[in-house]
Amino acid sequence: MEIELYQDSDGYPRAKTTPDNKAISWYLEGDVQSNPQWINELIRLIDLVKAGNIPYWQGTGNAFTLILASDKARVESEFATPPITTELSLDELREILTAWLSLIESPKN
Repeated sequence: MEIELYQDSDGYPRAKTTPDNKAISWYLEGDVQSNPQWINELIRLIDLVKAGNIPYWQGTGNAFTLILASDKARVESEFATPPITTELSLDELREILTAWLSLIESPKN
C-alpha cells in the first residue's frame, strides 16, 4: 500500500493515500494521533497476533475500529455512510505504524 506520511505547515502529522485506503489515513490522524505509547502498544498487539499468542484483537477509538486477525488487519469507520474500510496485512500495518512513530518523534518543521 502506498501512503505518504508528512508534517503539515503547522507541524501536525498527516497521512495521504488513495481514496480506496483513506480509512488508514484517517485512523492515523484521528485515532492514533501523536501518541507514541499507543503506537507501541498497537505494534505489540500486532506482534502477539502474528505470533499466534492471541488469536484476535479488536479496539475502537475516536472514530474507527481496528481489527487484528492472524491473516490481516482491518480499519473500519464507525460513523461514515457508506462505511469506509481499509484492509491490509499485519506486516503492512506494522510498517505504517513504525513510520508514523518516526514521523511524530522527528523535530517539527
